[in-house]
Amino acid sequence: MRETNPLTLPPAPTVVLVYGYKAYVLIYSDQIGSRNAVKDWADNSKLVITWRYDLPHCFYLISTSTAIELANELRAATGNTGRFLITEVSENRYG
Repeated sequence: MRETNPLTLPPAPTVVLVYGYKAYVLIYSDQIGSRNAVKDWADNSKLVITWRYDLPHCFYLISTSTAIELANELRAATGNTGRFLITEVSENRYG
């Protein structure tokens, strides 16, 4: 019988996207706005194809745009207030 290490993590799930689509994580401060305000931005953005959330102050975005383009649009929508981070989720990740 082979012993298993309880600290060994399972393999990370694979993100399957249509060619050209990229996945992003948006993490934002309260100064950016409420969840509903960020949701309204994502709904009305021509750059965001789809989105979802399940953590506080965090959205997952699908887009063909770059993180810089998304950030510039969010800055314009919020009047350049608050802090946020938009980062691409690539195959080189775990968690």
